[in-house]
Amino acid sequence: MLAGNVIACGHDRADLKHFMSEFDANQRRIDSLKKEANKIHELGLIQQSLFFLYDAILVGDGDMYELAGDEVSELISTLENLIFQNRKVSVDIEKKLRRVSSYALDHNNARVTNEYKNQILLTLLIMFNEISYDEAGLLKISKIKNSVITKLNEFGLAKNDEKIINKLIESIENFLIKLVDFVERDDRRKLIGVIKNLQMEFIEKYELGISADELINYFPNRDKIENFLVTSELVFNTLSIREDKNELDFSPAIISLTKAMELIMNWAFAQMEFERSDIDEASARHYFNDNGDKKESITLGPCINLLKDSSKIIVKDSGLEWGSKFKSGRGTIESRFEKINKNSSGKNVYHFDRLNKFKGLKIKINYKKGKDIDETEVCFTEDSEQNRLIFIKGLEYIKDNYRNKVAHKDGILIDAAAECRELMIQTQNLLWILMYLLIEE
Repeated sequence: MLAGNVIACGHDRADLKHFMSEFDANQRRIDSLKKEANKIHELGLIQQSLFFLYDAILVGDGDMYELAGDEVSELISTLENLIFQNRKVSVDIEKKLRRVSSYALDHNNARVTNEYKNQILLTLLIMFNEISYDEAGLLKISKIKNSVITKLNEFGLAKNDEKIINKLIESIENFLIKLVDFVERDDRRKLIGVIKNLQMEFIEKYELGISADELINYFPNRDKIENFLVTSELVFNTLSIREDKNELDFSPAIISLTKAMELIMNWAFAQMEFERSDIDEASARHYFNDNGDKKESITLGPCINLLKDSSKIIVKDSGLEWGSKFKSGRGTIESRFEKINKNSSGKNVYHFDRLNKFKGLKIKINYKKGKDIDETEVCFTEDSEQNRLIFIKGLEYIKDNYRNKVAHKDGILIDAAAECRELMIQTQNLLWILMYLLIEE
């Protein structure tokens, strides 16, 4: 057997090269087996993890060799035969494969673990490149997502591993952007009309005295924002009319919708003129690169946290209030937000004083009740600072209950997706309110 011979012959690099060559050949064989593509692909990933374990043995980890060397050799050989013969794996062998491949990840260093993650990412990109830009491709998205998350769990990696989850969502976003290009022109025009009507209804309801063109069209990245909103509507409408709609994952619709919010808040972030020394050290890494330069873009969580004066917002019967304020090397920062909410001309970027125009509008929020998380609704008032707290909690509700849930295996079901749309663009109008707080009247 190949692996047994390699280990028996000593630990030199020539043998390792030979092993790698054979491994590459196996991968090519795996790719060519179409009938059981999913199962064979899984076997390939297991083989990859076994190879990492063998690599660690080869470079001189004596304890690991003593503990697992013979077993790894046997399993690699067994796995090779299974792959070559396209045979199904017995339950006992599969359990042993998973146990040892998990052992490989648990006992190797960060380099090995990162290599394994890179293998998943590479597979992810290949899978997305093979998707068609149609309804069938859209339905395949959730299967790919679930496959990646399942593999993270199977091999002892954190379910929400940031690097892979972000790449997964980025891949879905890229697919959704291209999906819009395949929409018929008339259908796209109708969806744009729906979005414009929603903006106008919001403006007229609260008598804001601006045209619909002054919301989305105010932003330089308006085309991207509109594309994601159109995509969200397209995906939601496509999946909602299917007979199996109650079993489908609506994550792509929510990814698109919350991406529009993220783009708008990143535009605001770019307008803010502040230095690393203006922000508390614990938060700085989210907004600045290691060389001290401000980042070009940030994710939704840091976008929302930038509006805060404290990491926590406490919900009481008497209203909302800040927890312990952010600290710098010089002590407590009384209002971090007030310090950084300025553009190059010294004007405010966010205008939270405008929230009093929505007095009485109920915003859904989460709050901590003992050890549990509960939810309630609170109304905007005439108090600008109280309104800022409420608005931030409303944005966090969207992030925690919808945006973050797309990275879970079960994803977002139709009722949750419909509720998210209501909160953002139909009833609570959080997305339109966000835009209104940023435009210069």
